[in-house]
Amino acid sequence: MTIDDEVTPARERPAAERRRRMSPAERRRQLLDLGLDLARRLPPEDVTMEVVAEAAGVSRGLMFHYFESKQDFHLAILREQAGEMLALTRPPEGLEDPNEIALASLSAYVEYVEANPTAYSSLLRGALSGDPEIRAVTEETRTEVARRVLAFAPAMGIDASPMIEAAVMGWIAFVEEVMTRWIADPVMRRDQVLALITTSLLAIAGVAGSLEG
Repeated sequence: MTIDDEVTPARERPAAERRRRMSPAERRRQLLDLGLDLARRLPPEDVTMEVVAEAAGVSRGLMFHYFESKQDFHLAILREQAGEMLALTRPPEGLEDPNEIALASLSAYVEYVEANPTAYSSLLRGALSGDPEIRAVTEETRTEVARRVLAFAPAMGIDASPMIEAAVMGWIAFVEEVMTRWIADPVMRRDQVLALITTSLLAIAGVAGSLEG
């Protein structure tokens, strides 16, 4: 499948859709949505402003009216991807057992990675970017995941502390490595992956907690 197969050019859309004048906010949202749709299947370097402009039926020059540069466009896409992942993996409401909450959230995390391997990989690659703003998106996402995990600590009889925080950040790195390997070579079943990252969290937090004092 080529990049051209991934989007529907504006000339192939209904005439009424092409004629409707969009507000600046609507147009920017359209361009971002097209970019996100491509980014779910293609690596960042293939999600070009030219391809998105063609799909939207606008000039490449107009893209720069909404995004200052190619880097700015990719940064906007990455922020959307991070926000989507955090929204879909947010701890569910209505549950009181911290173990059930953690399991539900981690299950949603595994489901997200399984359904969006390219977007997930792009988010992790952001940590290696030469652009500090792109690196910041990845780090902010990790920080939010850590914050959610640490929120469960008191309910599990563990007081949040610098040692626990370090253990949780180390666990996040472990999870990212497990998920990256699973994407590349899915030799483990989904339930095995979920069990691995869940039990490892409890083990790491328990060990770190026992070393306190």
